[in-house]
Amino acid sequence: MYTEKETQQVVEKRDGRQVDFDPGKIRKAILAAMNAQETDAENQIDVF
Repeated sequence: MYTEKETQQVVEKRDGRQVDFDPGKIRKAILAAMNAQETDAENQIDVF
């Protein structure tokens, strides 16, 4: 069961705890991870 808010979703786990998900924060985290991977790949290429 989950309820949508304007900018976030509250997901209710089976044990009753609620975890807030902010799509904006998740999107930023994904983009940051992708940028980090690209940077690592570029650094590896520079080493060779």
